[in-house]
Amino acid sequence: MSAPGSAAANALGVVIVIARYPPHHLGGYELRCRDVARELARRGHRVTVLTSREGARGVEDDGGVRVVRALRLRADGVKPGRRSVTAFVWGTSRDVAKLRRETRRARADVVAYWHQAGLTSALLAVAPPVGCGVLCDVSSDWLADIETSGGNWFRIWERPAGSAWKRVAKSLLRPLVGLLLGVPVRRPPFPPGRAYFTSEDRRRRTQEAGVDVAGAALIRSGIDLQRFPYRPDRDWSGEVRLLFLGRMKRRKGLHTVALALGDLPANVRLRAVGPAEDPEYLAEVGELATAARATDRIEVSDAVPHSQVPGRLHDAHVLVFASEEPEAFSRLVLEAFACGTLVVGTTLGGTGEVLREGETGLVFAPGNSRELSNQLGRLLGDPALRARLLANARTLVETRYALGFTVDQIEALLREAAAKAKPPETEPEPEDARGG
Repeated sequence: MSAPGSAAANALGVVIVIARYPPHHLGGYELRCRDVARELARRGHRVTVLTSREGARGVEDDGGVRVVRALRLRADGVKPGRRSVTAFVWGTSRDVAKLRRETRRARADVVAYWHQAGLTSALLAVAPPVGCGVLCDVSSDWLADIETSGGNWFRIWERPAGSAWKRVAKSLLRPLVGLLLGVPVRRPPFPPGRAYFTSEDRRRRTQEAGVDVAGAALIRSGIDLQRFPYRPDRDWSGEVRLLFLGRMKRRKGLHTVALALGDLPANVRLRAVGPAEDPEYLAEVGELATAARATDRIEVSDAVPHSQVPGRLHDAHVLVFASEEPEAFSRLVLEAFACGTLVVGTTLGGTGEVLREGETGLVFAPGNSRELSNQLGRLLGDPALRARLLANARTLVETRYALGFTVDQIEALLREAAAKAKPPETEPEPEDARGG
């Protein structure tokens, strides 16, 4: 048992900066951030999340985490025009001021940058207070795309002006923005602190994009196993339920699943759950299902809160992960592993680091509906294969991808960043040197 007050003495002040934070989120990046933030708070750390006001504004408590929804999100960058640029400059100065304010208020030991897409990149150039370290969580492509995210803040100042008077105006405005508004206008080295990645694939891609991440760590995404209990028993003698869970857009591959369904027995049904971002694409999927004579075996429903995902996974026999573009690292695949739901999927990007053919699941080539239907057919007829895949997948999650294991590693890097930022302690001056 820790001595009284020791937890408080060892607690860190952590400010996490992220574009979105649940319940307002696009995918697994934000959900993972929430899990880590809550667990850090549970361990006694002072955690503040500074995020955009997308969906809500103000300050709230989230499981001991102070969530400040105040930043501007510019997911589409800055449109041409003086009014837009002026608003962007002013808005960026306010966002920078908010980061500085929250860092002071939290008595931050570390500022941790997470998924930044849509936030002004000027935030990454804000010098932390003396004694405050910087850490970058890279589970997406935000670090590699820093030049195009958040409205191209640094490119506004680096891009050559057209006419002579515009060049003069920019040369005068640039120092004024830096001095009077306190906003960095010169591109700093990226990443601004040590980075860690959730997959080897993402680290490699970032390095290839020209970002120096040679010293970056690798910390896999973690799952809260209490929220995703293992329930592997399914009755395969009657209806067999496939689950597609995610955004209904072409790159997610729902059309491939609809075509594959036509090659499977009549007792196999598909439930597709997620936001329909492209109505034309959803109509195309319907036409493909009609051609495959599988329309009556497909159920489409809207997105559900993440709290309902375990129930959807427990209800399904197989999760079909059909993405046709590289995924940084699929949290959903790990959640299925934890729940005892079989996975058949593509392995582009980081997903292939956990979804392995014949070991933790079955795989198919992106867009290949015949290969998908063949793999699903193997599961239908081979109970021994199903049992082996389920056991291997759950063991993998328990031993390498549990939330506590992930947070242990992140916590260690936070402490390392804080320790490196502390000014060196000076030796006390000898008595005789002070004239004593």
